[in-house]
Amino acid sequence: SGKLQADEDFEGDPTLGLAPSHAAAHHILIRALGISLSSCTAPKADGEAEPNAADLVHSPAFDDEKALRHAKRFFSSKGGWTNCSVRSVLASLTFAQALTDFLSRGGDGEEGGDTAVPGASCDNANRNNLLIVLDRILEKGSAGDHDALVQYLHRCMAGAKLGRFVRSLAPGHSAKDVQTALFAQGVFAHDSGARKDGNLPTLTDPRKAVEAISQTLRSRVYNARLRKKIAREKAILDNAKKSSRVKRLKIRQSTFLHNHRGLPTLFSHSELDALTTKLKARYDDNKAKDDKRRDEDNAKAVAAMTMNTLDGVEDKGDKYARIVSSFVPPSLTGSGLLRHRCAWRTCPFYLQSFATKEDLIHGTRVGLFRHLAPLRHPKRLYVGGLHLVAKSSFLRHKGREAPFKREMLEYILTQGDRDVTKKERQALVEILYNDLKSKADRGDETLESKLRTQ
Repeated sequence: SGKLQADEDFEGDPTLGLAPSHAAAHHILIRALGISLSSCTAPKADGEAEPNAADLVHSPAFDDEKALRHAKRFFSSKGGWTNCSVRSVLASLTFAQALTDFLSRGGDGEEGGDTAVPGASCDNANRNNLLIVLDRILEKGSAGDHDALVQYLHRCMAGAKLGRFVRSLAPGHSAKDVQTALFAQGVFAHDSGARKDGNLPTLTDPRKAVEAISQTLRSRVYNARLRKKIAREKAILDNAKKSSRVKRLKIRQSTFLHNHRGLPTLFSHSELDALTTKLKARYDDNKAKDDKRRDEDNAKAVAAMTMNTLDGVEDKGDKYARIVSSFVPPSLTGSGLLRHRCAWRTCPFYLQSFATKEDLIHGTRVGLFRHLAPLRHPKRLYVGGLHLVAKSSFLRHKGREAPFKREMLEYILTQGDRDVTKKERQALVEILYNDLKSKADRGDETLESKLRTQ
């Protein structure tokens, strides 16, 4: 497969984002050019800034002997990597070079000739796309032009020799260097998409072409390690943010528990009727005061406008628009808790309604549970259905303390947060039992009558 087996400490995937064929080519060249992971640039330590990309220079070094062995193996008739012979490659390159030379010189292929093919001037666009140039020759050229082209191509192909081709391609360089460069560049840019942009270095200096490929391969390894470094730093930052958020939640929960000690108050139906009367009277009194203040503010605003002195008056809309226009009577859940109001006597918002418009329409309790959110985070102190289960257990055990506490401790253990200590669970069950026992002793119609009939 040619895939390099990375060391255990190798970080990241250098072929991320590459097409499968280019990923395979990367691994082949890393191995063929003898590029070790230790020779690749490593990012700075976590937390340290990296140099600018323009200032970062990767090593161009490669193993000459190893690269040549792989280049020879590429065309080997036994176990080679291609079914194309060296002569076939030579013929293809010679044909392309001959066609380019014919167009860049005269129609007879001689330097400075004056019989260039009509409509086939050798500009850069034509050189980069020989098919378009050839199409122009065949369409606009005369029969003599066609014969001149065929004869020139035949003359060039007949004299095609590997040594001559190498010397003409890279004067002053060894054939081994050219062979290595052809192999490396052919594997690296093996499709038209990698070649059409014209970013490949010329093979007139084969060694520099291979060095450029070596630098690109090392830059991929560096970028892969850099991505890993960035991921580690992001994870550290995320953990710090999470830790900071948990701290804020702990402080909020601590403050909430300070104002919500014990358990919320359970109401009977008779207590609910008395509470409704009390809250309705308080609402009417507050509404009357708000209406009076509204009228006074409106009168002041009208007077200010009449006197054309608007100093200190700022129109921010109706600041009393948030006042509920109608009274929402309190209601009970099956356990005796208030449906939309906080029932903790120590809460600053005791008996205040948190019902939203959607809660009243759909029968939900989103507003109240938003107020009670600190019970859930970071330690989950909220136990769903606690009061309803406690009430049912109290009645089932006929008010007996031991079986009630045993059952409720098990329920809280399975339904609550595991971080809640045994001591906290026992204290919670103790409060539950005392609350239910007190209500039964006071003659609560939902408890006392059922206990009497059992």
